[in-house]
Amino acid sequence: MSQQQSYSEYFYFTITKDSEQDVQQIIEQYHFDRMCGYEASNKGQISDDGTHQFQQMCIRFDVNDCQDDAQQLFNWFTRLKHNTSILQISPDFNCTLHLVTHDVNTQGAGFHLNIDLLRELSELNTGFHLHGYLDQDDGHDYPDAKPIEIAKESRQYSEYAAFFITARLPAHDLQQLFPELNFEVYFDQGCNILRPNAVIRPRINHRNSSINLSSRLNRETVKLNEHIADVLEQLKPYKDTLQKLFFNTQYSIGVNATGHVENPHH
Repeated sequence: MSQQQSYSEYFYFTITKDSEQDVQQIIEQYHFDRMCGYEASNKGQISDDGTHQFQQMCIRFDVNDCQDDAQQLFNWFTRLKHNTSILQISPDFNCTLHLVTHDVNTQGAGFHLNIDLLRELSELNTGFHLHGYLDQDDGHDYPDAKPIEIAKESRQYSEYAAFFITARLPAHDLQQLFPELNFEVYFDQGCNILRPNAVIRPRINHRNSSINLSSRLNRETVKLNEHIADVLEQLKPYKDTLQKLFFNTQYSIGVNATGHVENPHH
């Protein structure tokens, strides 16, 4: 939410109808093009920025420079009546004067419904809507329109699993425990095989070897549980070896699994 600003207000005037009729025909029929500062949209039309779709045919007039002097609002209505055929418009159309206010204000601020304005609205068969907001973003750029749900591109997550074994033995000796499997060597007695130039901090007495057996499945498309199942399937012939290693404190074995969990609140 944006920071609060000083109190402000503005008017706009709309003519709407739930109709498939071309709005340009209506503008020409009632000479609304003689007025400055209007926007017209057909029912079902998408806004220029692609964010909203109009639910009705809509013509919006910006009623400018009326917030400081009520007489200016009446002058605008006078121009509307004299320059257009608004007084002859079909009762099928909905005419509405909108007043939008921003930020906190005094009790009487934004109150324009005096007897003169009520007479003006009655003559034009026009409704009055008051909209009040603390935030500066009031959402009135597109009256009688609904926001378009923009599908967010789903983020791709890699999920995978790998069995690891670590011990103070040469990596070759660890591989010999599982002679038929394709292990990847990560450390060989403290030497980082994947990053041979990596620096091992001297305060750590690191002389271990570590090898990994990864899932053979595609990381981008296969779910985590399938990766784990594939790793266990590869290890199944070595069940007895794993049981012995499990009770031998010289070895550290386990399965590293990486996945993601959808936020249940989204």
